[in-house]
Amino acid sequence: MPQAVTYSIPFALASIYSKDSVTGQGLALGLLNLAIVTPQMGVALVSGPLDSLFGGSNLPAFMLGGTETVMGAIFAMKKLPVD
Repeated sequence: MPQAVTYSIPFALASIYSKDSVTGQGLALGLLNLAIVTPQMGVALVSGPLDSLFGGSNLPAFMLGGTETVMGAIFAMKKLPVD
């Protein structure tokens, strides 16, 4: 159930919020996809060297992923429309 919510709710909300905009739903969903994929790519590219730098431990990669998640949440909260 939580995984289904994670996969569906952000895209549904993007569609709802972009319904009244001029650009349409396609651009909003594309930007949401980029917002999801870009941090994943950053962690994937950096985690290998971080693992080898810290003796094979996965903790630095997890910390990097958590930091990027928190930064993304802060950026998302600053851009939400407030009614």
